[in-house]
Amino acid sequence: MDKFPLMQGGVSVGELITEQEALYTWFEARCRLPGEGLWCAWAVGDRGELRLGVLEPCGDRATIRRRFSARLTAPLGKLRQGEIRPAHPPEPEDWTPLERSAVRLHSPWLREQLHLVPGVLVREEQGRRELDRGRPVLFSGTPCQVDGLYHFLGEHPERLLTCDVVCSGVSSPGVWSQLVRSMAYIKRQPPVAVSFCGKLPGEKERRFHVRFDGGAQYDAPFGKSDFGRGLRQRLFLRPVCHRCPYASTDRPADLTLGMYQPPRDFHPEVPRYSISLLLVNSAKGAHYFDTLPLKREKLTLEQAVSCNGALAAPTAPSVQREDFFAAFAQQPFQQVRNRFLSAAPLPQPLEKLRRMLKKRKE
Repeated sequence: MDKFPLMQGGVSVGELITEQEALYTWFEARCRLPGEGLWCAWAVGDRGELRLGVLEPCGDRATIRRRFSARLTAPLGKLRQGEIRPAHPPEPEDWTPLERSAVRLHSPWLREQLHLVPGVLVREEQGRRELDRGRPVLFSGTPCQVDGLYHFLGEHPERLLTCDVVCSGVSSPGVWSQLVRSMAYIKRQPPVAVSFCGKLPGEKERRFHVRFDGGAQYDAPFGKSDFGRGLRQRLFLRPVCHRCPYASTDRPADLTLGMYQPPRDFHPEVPRYSISLLLVNSAKGAHYFDTLPLKREKLTLEQAVSCNGALAAPTAPSVQREDFFAAFAQQPFQQVRNRFLSAAPLPQPLEKLRRMLKKRKE
């Protein structure tokens, strides 16, 4: 956690607190407002600025707390201070009159302040703006994210194409944050990009790849990385994932992508690791699917389910899940990592064989 002065007109009026969480940074600004009206908090670095948002009254002070990805914070450079400035649109051409403030504003305080106030301007999120301008938008994510997007929009826009993935569960944010801190400690550099299951053409194994701020990299087969071992053992999935209502063939998206593990007699001339599963869930999805230059073979839904269990039922929790989180809450993470996420030692005869083979290669 780091603290910086929060300035207004060259005078410190509060503080800006930052805290790293995996590939994200939390910003929390606290101050006394210098006057009436709406005020915005900004993060100011040696290379750029980042608008944090509108400060909201909280007792005798005002505050805002938001999280930003490394992609958004990288242009800041080294953070120097926070600033508060009167809220006004930096790009007037992107702002439009607000007609239903109570519906479109997430903050209860802002809804109360701006309800029925004439002349209020708002700016839509980028995806929403592109849809309103008539441009096609592709959104991909987990099925719960796709369903959440539709609920946020309140409609299924014609120019929005959605694609979900056959998901076995999402990792605990707390565990992921500790894994990232551990990697940053080992490399002495913060990570800036992660590819969880990347696979280049012709490769058999999915890989876990991390790129760090100073140029260092970490690359390992997914199943041999700490994260991959824990995920495959179902040690730290979020609790709701074990009762996921989307683990079925009733999908919210237009298209669904997933892994396909075919039977051995399914096109033996084709490498098993080069086959993917694609479900077409809507007429819109069928329209776009017909335009894709793919080598394809039609399957029944029953065949698809038989080769990907996440289409039939949620992932069951690991029998070690409770032990893992009990240790995670009480022990240093390195101990937890060594106990649950490190590769299990080979039996002695196999270990001797491994060493013999290694010597021969050398």
